[in-house]
Amino acid sequence: MSDNLHLANLSIGLINWYCWIPSLDIEGSFVTTPNISAGLFSHNDIQNGNYDAWLYFVDMGLQAAIDSLNSDTSVLSGIHINIKRFSNCGPWRMGIADSWTSSTGGAASVMAQDIIENHKDVIGVVAMEYSSTAAGSASVLSIGEIPYCTGLAASLRLSDKQNFPYLWRTNSNAGLGNRAYRILEHWRVSRVVIVYEKFNELSYLGHLDVLKSLQQNSILVLESFGLAKSPSSTMYDHIVASMQKYSARYIVVLGGSDFSAAFLNAMGVRDMVDDDHVYFGNNVPWPSQNATLLYGAKYFGYIKGYIQFCAFNSAREANYYRALNEVNQKMGINVTEFDVDFNNIFYFYDCVKAMAYGMDSVSVTSLTSIIFATVLILQSKLKFLKAGSSPEMLATRQLNPQMSYNHFRNTGYSGILGNPFTLDENGDVNIQTMFYSFTGDYYNNVIFAELEAGGKRFSNYNTSAPIFFNGGSIPPVDGPPVLPTLTYSSSNVEGILLIAFIFSGIAIALISGGAIFAFRDHSAIRPSSPPEVLVSCGGCGLIFASLIGFLGTPDPFVCTLRTSGIFVGFTLFAAPLICKTLKTWAIVIPRRRMKESEARQIVFTSRVASAVVIIAVGLMGVFWVLK
Repeated sequence: MSDNLHLANLSIGLINWYCWIPSLDIEGSFVTTPNISAGLFSHNDIQNGNYDAWLYFVDMGLQAAIDSLNSDTSVLSGIHINIKRFSNCGPWRMGIADSWTSSTGGAASVMAQDIIENHKDVIGVVAMEYSSTAAGSASVLSIGEIPYCTGLAASLRLSDKQNFPYLWRTNSNAGLGNRAYRILEHWRVSRVVIVYEKFNELSYLGHLDVLKSLQQNSILVLESFGLAKSPSSTMYDHIVASMQKYSARYIVVLGGSDFSAAFLNAMGVRDMVDDDHVYFGNNVPWPSQNATLLYGAKYFGYIKGYIQFCAFNSAREANYYRALNEVNQKMGINVTEFDVDFNNIFYFYDCVKAMAYGMDSVSVTSLTSIIFATVLILQSKLKFLKAGSSPEMLATRQLNPQMSYNHFRNTGYSGILGNPFTLDENGDVNIQTMFYSFTGDYYNNVIFAELEAGGKRFSNYNTSAPIFFNGGSIPPVDGPPVLPTLTYSSSNVEGILLIAFIFSGIAIALISGGAIFAFRDHSAIRPSSPPEVLVSCGGCGLIFASLIGFLGTPDPFVCTLRTSGIFVGFTLFAAPLICKTLKTWAIVIPRRRMKESEARQIVFTSRVASAVVIIAVGLMGVFWVLK
């Protein structure tokens, strides 16, 4: 759409690693090539996991979002949004893949100053930068009062709004420690080892947050290993020895994708990826190079059961599929949900749309601006975003002082990451946490749990999903190896003997009880107090019946049931005998001829006492089982 059809034009800056595309013309940091399309960057060259493919996916997603905004008359009416691209790593150069560090802080700061001084039509920026780079550019842009949204930089340092008042984001490590604690709490795990990339700011600060959260909640951190991005084989051997020494079963892995992949491969090679160990972290173990060529065909078996937790909205609602269709149309290929989710496209898509909605709602309250706006309304020469502000004022940065992160906390935008899309007091998106388990089939994974945005409870946890390395959903035992236990069954001698013992015991109890009941008035039986003996026989039968719970592999309910049965059965057996003995003692001890009424009173009292004990113990057993 041509500019003359609009009352105002403004630009949103897209910051990315454009130095990865050799065919782009870049002057300083500004990309002068008009657009990036399939013709410029062939779809055939796209390989998920490479930086060039990643920036391409994100750029196309942002183009789709801005096209959608320009065609929507309900947002920024009377304004056309243009795109300006800025490279935070300069132009393409030979060998960039070999020398790439992903951190370009100095160049990014120069780029940010260039945006402020030489591109005054840029009202806000959406950036794909790692935290170490974002800290420089976001700080400079905050000084220039340029709103900055990122879907990648997740460092806790960026939540400091005194240093970054104009930065807000759709991806954050805030609450990382709580996420780790909540899943460990759910699994009833109390001992962990932490492995983190110590020279990576995001990982280091994340490690401190995890360490603090676990210690505050009485989870023992057995050891914390800070490693370089490429540790030596000796260091890996040391970690394995320590894990074996402490019988560590749960390992928190905090680092970049390359670091996480290298660590899991090293553990797999050393036979530490098995049914007894669980590795989980905040990043996907997808190295920047081809994993099969880098580590061999066994690598995907090593990441089976690895658990990743990250902030995302799993709901596939209308907004998601509408945006997916827009990206498909823009790219001209069938973009899958995996492509979108893996490349974080919608983190950036929501960035630019929420920014536009925030710009649409900005208002000016100064008297001069209101008078100016009133005159223009009367002249009917333009439409207003909101009372007191004009498109020209927005397009010339006059409204930027009002657009700190606070202005974007709730813009009314119905987003993909949230509906409504909102930010917390630190400028981080309010979003639930997803827990993924990798299946071992390439990088495919399944979502098995969702932690609500408040971070206090699981809104969903799939107890039947294959979560761990063995394909099961029951967490491995936390701590030293469990000693082998004998399982009694009809397939072994011990089990057969136990079965014979149980049924013979029940039979003896029934026969004895039946005989006593049948001959209860016989002169040889009556002095033994048949009611008490019958109850004791019932107790014996219950004890033998409870032993059935020892057959097979019991679950917690069966364990509770058999223990309660033995306890109640013993009470039924012992209480009448004890009360009967006390009754006899009470009758004999006076050493005088006792009246029949006195003797009957003693008998009645002993039986009531026995009944009270039996009822109390029975209720305790029932309560124990039900609990």
